[in-house]
Amino acid sequence: MAGPSAISLTITCLLASACGGPPAGAAQIEQEHSDDISDRVKAEYQPPSAGNNRATVSELTPKLNDMWLRLDALSPRLQAKYAGNFAFVACGNQSVASPLASACEELSTSLTTLLGRPVPLRHITESRANTDPVVRGTGLVVAMESTAAPGAELLLMGYSGSVADETATVSAGSDGSLQLLGATGRAVLFATFRLLSSVSRGEFDPEALAKAGQSVQFAPATALRFWNMWDNLDGTTAYQKNCNDFVRVPRSAFHWDTLPTLRPRYAEMARFLGSIGINSIVLNNVNACDKENVGLMSSSYLQKAAALASVMARYGIAAYLCPCFGSPVMVGNLTTADPLDIRVQRWWSAKVQEATRLMPSFKGNLFGIPPCVQHCILL
Repeated sequence: MAGPSAISLTITCLLASACGGPPAGAAQIEQEHSDDISDRVKAEYQPPSAGNNRATVSELTPKLNDMWLRLDALSPRLQAKYAGNFAFVACGNQSVASPLASACEELSTSLTTLLGRPVPLRHITESRANTDPVVRGTGLVVAMESTAAPGAELLLMGYSGSVADETATVSAGSDGSLQLLGATGRAVLFATFRLLSSVSRGEFDPEALAKAGQSVQFAPATALRFWNMWDNLDGTTAYQKNCNDFVRVPRSAFHWDTLPTLRPRYAEMARFLGSIGINSIVLNNVNACDKENVGLMSSSYLQKAAALASVMARYGIAAYLCPCFGSPVMVGNLTTADPLDIRVQRWWSAKVQEATRLMPSFKGNLFGIPPCVQHCILL
């Protein structure tokens, strides 16, 4: 899908917003929730003492940081099974900050851990893929079918209506060589996590593939796979499970106050989302007209959003924003936010162009329209 045109709007009625904000007693619920979490954390992470064998926070941190992507070395039997494969990872037609590059790094690092031996990463060009000695042998050749320049793939992210551009195959040669070929770098990345999962369980069988002359195909079930953040620009996060249960979490995953300076946690989050097949993310809370969120479409906040979008793009995740419907008034100092007004149309057009320039992977805006007067009075 190409980048958004003059204005790309998705008007969504969010049923959860029908409650019109936190119900009575929300502060008490929030405090109870906080106390409950605090008590459970204290119980779980008690310092070592006589008769207490529970792990400390520092001991658990490496495991918590990797979550479900934490890998351990395979058993000697399974390592022997793959002894004739994965001598190296040869990565073709990629740039440093691309989904294909992330896939190749993931394969090299994770296979080194699983197999208990170095699986070095080698870089090749597409024209040398079948002739260079570096890719002949028992390695894994990773490439994408697209001949577009690596940076151009950022413009192709997002919803296309088809899973074809995120489909990849793994084939095996009789000499122990393997090839992971995807329609795009995002396809290769999607297949990478599934291939590693299969190897970690000992299910992937390259010898059987080679004998049968077959390949394994990896493809998502649906083309659009969204992660919708409920993060406010003041650093808080709110979520509402139902009309009688509103909880505000004290700290957002994103530190908007220090962006565009990046933190390692952002890359970790992008990696986790990419590993489960997420390919689109809304970077901010849908309650966009709350006072802490109205400045999203200002140039300074677009630059902050662009920093996050660049990290997400490395893992094949397109960026969306959820601006306030009244932004032309609140940010642009217009007298109306009426979308039929030519001044409003021009303002949105300029803002979308600005966002697209800052974020090549930007795909458009999501608007939440709750049924309350303060969001409609600006029309």
